[in-house]
Amino acid sequence: MKPKFFFAAAALLIFFKTSAFATEPTAKQLELMFGIEEELRSPLILTTYLTSRTALTTAPITLGNPHLMPFGLIGGYLGAHAATGVSIDFTIKKFAKNIIKLCSEHPELNCIEGDGHKIMFLDQSGNTVGWLKPKYDLAVIEVVGSPIKIADLDSHMGKALQLTLFDATKKTGLYPAKTGGEGHLHIDFNSLFQKGTPEKPNWDYRLFRNYAVDWANHNELYYGALHYDPIDLAAKPLLRSEQTRNAFLKWLEEFDGELKNGSIDDQKFMKYIHRLGNECGFRKGFALNVIPKIETGPKAIDLNLHMPKTIEVRSLKPKKTFGHLGSTMKLLQGRAEYLRNLDGLLPYHQPAAIQNAQEGVDRFYRYVKESNLDYDEIKKLLPETWQKKTPRTLSDAELFKPGRLKPNAKFRCMTWMNAHLFGK
Repeated sequence: MKPKFFFAAAALLIFFKTSAFATEPTAKQLELMFGIEEELRSPLILTTYLTSRTALTTAPITLGNPHLMPFGLIGGYLGAHAATGVSIDFTIKKFAKNIIKLCSEHPELNCIEGDGHKIMFLDQSGNTVGWLKPKYDLAVIEVVGSPIKIADLDSHMGKALQLTLFDATKKTGLYPAKTGGEGHLHIDFNSLFQKGTPEKPNWDYRLFRNYAVDWANHNELYYGALHYDPIDLAAKPLLRSEQTRNAFLKWLEEFDGELKNGSIDDQKFMKYIHRLGNECGFRKGFALNVIPKIETGPKAIDLNLHMPKTIEVRSLKPKKTFGHLGSTMKLLQGRAEYLRNLDGLLPYHQPAAIQNAQEGVDRFYRYVKESNLDYDEIKKLLPETWQKKTPRTLSDAELFKPGRLKPNAKFRCMTWMNAHLFGK
């Protein structure tokens, strides 16, 4: 073969190979779908709940029959919710009326109220934008809505959220629930853990594993940074006991073994998801719920045969402003993007619970910077007292020290008082 012909053939071969690679689809940027669960209270709702529960609980003592106290406790719990249901129903009607009124005055939105006070939002051309619905939930009004992306916050749906969650609430006398209520966000399971193409979808097992480990590593998120619930009403900390930590270590060892030898498949993956929820405490009532309740299908359904529709992030405060809602969604999406692009398996550091606010700020700072986000924007989600602290850049050994699985009593008390009583 002549030299000139050899070089020409080689160049042609390289061209066709690089062209073929260039046409292969690349992983597009992550775009999560979120579902909101914002919880609201009013002086009427709170007063009704506390008054009725106190009166019914102490009724046996008032009537001179202290031996009936167990019945008083049960009656107080059930009676308080029954009485609160009446005040909530009244408030929801007023709330929906105010939404419709504000919507009628809005230059870009129209509204239709459906069954159960479900509000359909339309643009001026009559196209459906989305929906929001206020409903009863455990002594609070919970607002749920149609799935949204971060990009939707700049569209008509963003204006509908502002009108409902922040304008109509003030007009109705509602406020974000500081005690007992939450600002949960659901993340669509497909948008987070599917990879590949629509023609050849497949689950990202490694990302799911790293996502769970990341939540276990960063307990500052649910010990004050984004939320704090010391009486465990809705978002208990993850792995706060030796039992659940040991269960997680066993889960991790088995999952990692199957990942490394390539023996995991979709059926096994589903079982691992449900084991993580049921054995390790990643379920309802905890900071991260990987097995939210399936709303459809027979009650006798075998959950191990079904992939979750969403994962639920419960360790979030109700949002005070529209900006807080956007920043929270950016944080969750930025972190997921970081984990998706991470090579290999994220190490589980088995960290102690943070023992003071400075430790929480240091860990959260790393969390935000790794997620390629602006700390000055995201830190506004922190308690005011935390925002004033200067974060330190520390090594893994300094950030994730082993030790106590629960914060000390002083930190727990002050964090609760600042968050729930003083709003700081």
